[in-house]
Amino acid sequence: AGEVPNFGVVIVAAVLPLKASRNGGAWEFEWDFSRAGAKLSNPKRNFKYVGWVGVDVAPEEQEGVRDALIANFRCYPVFLDHKLAYNVFDVFCQSILSPVFHHIIELAEEGSESCWKWDRWHEYEKVNKVFSDAALTPVAQGGPYVQGDRVWVLDYEMMLVPHYTVRKMPSATIGFSFLSVFPSTEVFRVLPVRIELLCALLCADLISFDLFEYARHFLHCC
Repeated sequence: AGEVPNFGVVIVAAVLPLKASRNGGAWEFEWDFSRAGAKLSNPKRNFKYVGWVGVDVAPEEQEGVRDALIANFRCYPVFLDHKLAYNVFDVFCQSILSPVFHHIIELAEEGSESCWKWDRWHEYEKVNKVFSDAALTPVAQGGPYVQGDRVWVLDYEMMLVPHYTVRKMPSATIGFSFLSVFPSTEVFRVLPVRIELLCALLCADLISFDLFEYARHFLHCC
């Protein structure tokens, strides 16, 4: 067998691959193997994970939770305000992006969550930048990044991360994996920010898809 590469891989996903629970008032965490990130866990590889912890952690508890997740799981949590996390992941990603990526175009009622709002887009930009900054925080400052590490970004919730990563560190090596469908150009073009999304994705050195059909759709969109 060949030698295992000695560089680290910083995996950036919307949510850390962990399950959180309360036990006597203290937070407890375990791997959530239903999430793609956990399936990548490999003791022979230096995988490090960046993502939202998935629950509301009180400010006074965050330092302790962060230290425990880094020590036990090599997970570097991003703590988001509940409303911001809801607006980005539940509203923008699930109600707007997800239907389009699955070839569903619906006429949204004015004022509904599936109606396009520029405020939600700007919040998506904000969260993606926060995640990118967290991934590139050096070990000396409590972050995961070591010079020479690869950055591996997962799925459509994080499509702007390659852009922000390259802006901050032009020499970074970035991979992006779509874990979902990628729509045809006729469907993708309904997004008002399609150009911004494509340009951000093209900052990655490698983009992978589950099926060649999805890769062909992406190439046609470009």
